[in-house]
Amino acid sequence: EHTRGWSLLSESQRQNLISHTLLERSGTPQEIADLVYFITVEASYMTGSVIRCDGGYCLGGESVLPIPAGDL
Repeated sequence: EHTRGWSLLSESQRQNLISHTLLERSGTPQEIADLVYFITVEASYMTGSVIRCDGGYCLGGESVLPIPAGDL
């Protein structure tokens, strides 16, 4: 909801993305900030990791249309 790409999507496209996400909602800027804080302050020994912060979107399969190119 807080990106330029999100505002370019139709309501139907937004609902498809949300329903595809296991948590059935979009993330918040605070949730991203919390992860950044954890990585930089709390997990200072952690290196070379990939952490998905997508509400389970990557586990939802291919049931929705992709975001149009150039809209992110």
